[in-house]
Amino acid sequence: MNQFALFGKPNTGKSSLFNRLTGLRQHVGNFPGVTVDKFTGELTVQGETGRLIDFPGTYSIYPRSKDEQVVYDVISNPQHKDYPEGAIVVTDASNLERNLLLFTQIYDTGLPTILVLNMTDLAARNGLIIDTDQLQQAFPNAIIVRSNARIGTGKDALVEAIAQLRGKQATPATAPFIALGDEAAQEADTNRRFERIRPIVAAAVSKKEPEASASFTSKLDRWLVHPVFGYVFFFALLLIIFQSVFWLASYPMDLIDAGFAWLTEITEASLPEGMLTSLLAEGIIAGIGGVVIFVPQIALLFFLLAILEETGYMARVVFIMDKLVRPFGLNGKSVVPLISSAACAIPGIMATRTIHSWNERLTTILVAPLMSCSARIPVYTLLIALVIPKKTVLGFMNLQGLILFGMYALGLVMALLVALVIKQFFRRNKERSIFLLELPSYKSPRWGNVGLEVWQKAKIFVIDAGKIILAISILLWAGTNFGPGDRMEKAAAAVEKPVEHTP
Repeated sequence: MNQFALFGKPNTGKSSLFNRLTGLRQHVGNFPGVTVDKFTGELTVQGETGRLIDFPGTYSIYPRSKDEQVVYDVISNPQHKDYPEGAIVVTDASNLERNLLLFTQIYDTGLPTILVLNMTDLAARNGLIIDTDQLQQAFPNAIIVRSNARIGTGKDALVEAIAQLRGKQATPATAPFIALGDEAAQEADTNRRFERIRPIVAAAVSKKEPEASASFTSKLDRWLVHPVFGYVFFFALLLIIFQSVFWLASYPMDLIDAGFAWLTEITEASLPEGMLTSLLAEGIIAGIGGVVIFVPQIALLFFLLAILEETGYMARVVFIMDKLVRPFGLNGKSVVPLISSAACAIPGIMATRTIHSWNERLTTILVAPLMSCSARIPVYTLLIALVIPKKTVLGFMNLQGLILFGMYALGLVMALLVALVIKQFFRRNKERSIFLLELPSYKSPRWGNVGLEVWQKAKIFVIDAGKIILAISILLWAGTNFGPGDRMEKAAAAVEKPVEHTP
């Protein structure tokens, strides 16, 4: 089977292009030896099925995080089982100079390569005119394709270009790989590449007057990344998200709870009494119900987070929060795992692998469980219902929902305080913390990408966390049925009390 690789920087539309090419024929696994998701999909080229691997977004093949190291490990080792026979490098056509760094690194390995000029609509709005003939002269062994993955433009041309890669022999590498850890050599190599890239871009890209809509992003950013109003808007948005998650998800959760309770009753009524029926009804069905009941909240939370990601706002959240959380030993990329942990700590911890610094990544992992997750909602709900009256605040806010938000805010405060304590143990470790982020332009979400993101996150929770929860449910059932029960109390009662003797 032909195997191709998809590379690109974050926010270049790489995932949109992957979804366009593979549709629902996708699989999620792990790269060997690391807990980094590997998205693979089936790709039909000239009637034959190939394999497309979507690699984690990276600014350079020289890694700063566990995610990015996967790219280096594969691309530097032709014997690796995920080593492709052709590379597809997705670039943001509106910011070609910085995007060509990763492309030249992969191009110089000698791999047959396709350069995808994505987001051509954004480049046009910014008044950029790209001469692909000039680019072709600079990179004669590459195939250059224009595309707009959000609406599907250029997909047929890209599939045709992939067909040309099949069976194409690699050319000798023109630049050797620099060993990991040699940061000085990597920096020197990066500078040399930019010296090579700048005249190419100057010759290939010309500029005219940008469209009026191009200034929309800069105007919006005056407020959304403002040192004061940016935080106000973000925390107000968080309040709306939590109110929506707990309010809207309660309806399907109640239905699921009632459904599994009904299924348990039917099972106990239909099957003869015995240990097997008890295991099925109280262990297995109850365990599955304990997993499924949280799917609405997790799906709804990741639906809202995916919209923020698709629109480009999540990058702003990471940017403005970096300054706020850095004194606590975290960085801006810790925010997304902590927010995700509000649904479940498992996907939150999995999301920490994008954090470059080992210290900050470990600190985020350790404090993520302190965030109030969905499993605590029944306890919170019961306590709030007993103590807090049902009334509105400011005429539209539910007081009980506001208190629930406060409980989650308390979890965040405690997570930050514990992170501050953990930071003291890392003082001797002088590891340099790097925070590199490129703010994308604002755009409307592509609902296909949002749907796939929700589906994949919910599936990971049900399959990965579900196996553990189900196993624990069965163990609890076994402990209830085969444990000591009240035998200890009976044994204590059977022991004769010592007779007191008066002197």
